Amino acid sequence: LPGGTLTNFMELAKQLIQMNAAAIKLPEYLYQAVSVEQPSGLVLLPVGEALKKLISAREAACLLGVRLSIFACTEARRAVAINSVGDCRDHKYLSGLTSFGDLHAYCGGLDAAISRAVIYAPHADIIGFKSATPDIYGAKRFAAAIRASCPEKQLAYGYSPKPDGPRWNEIDHAAFESELYSVGFAYYFFTQFGFIIFPHF
Repeated sequence: LPGGTLTNFMELAKQLIQMNAAAIKLPEYLYQAVSVEQPSGLVLLPVGEALKKLISAREAACLLGVRLSIFACTEARRAVAINSVGDCRDHKYLSGLTSFGDLHAYCGGLDAAISRAVIYAPHADIIGFKSATPDIYGAKRFAAAIRASCPEKQLAYGYSPKPDGPRWNEIDHAAFESELYSVGFAYYFFTQFGFIIFPHF
């Protein structure tokens, strides 16, 4: 979204609603795109800025009279930098190093992802967790943390395998999905050939 303002969001939403869109993916809404000068990985927005964008999405839906389910997926686990250190809630995951156009090195990981997800949860309907591996241990920790703070929230797990990762068939995905359901996840999606796929959405 240019500038990420409420007006820009509403204009885009109106156009997509007219096209009968069932979902809108806004990846740059919670983190910024990585340029060739930046490190390999995601650059997060400060947690407070990301939170404001989630809230503005809800406000826009209310103004448009649209029933909106907000699916917030934290990318903090694989993030390597953050573009500002103004929010004290991000300080725990900073290394203190600064480079690449004043970006601040961010120590992502499971704890960072859980920390952000707990903050996002009150303002979203579904909280997503993404991983490059089928990490059932991480999924259990993530689910337990969200359940402790927002018991009613639905959870989703996103599996984005690395190019050299294992090649799964439908049986593999179904088995992992069953494991996720057993620990409290309502949705499972994976990325294949650049597309996000919900096997049983």
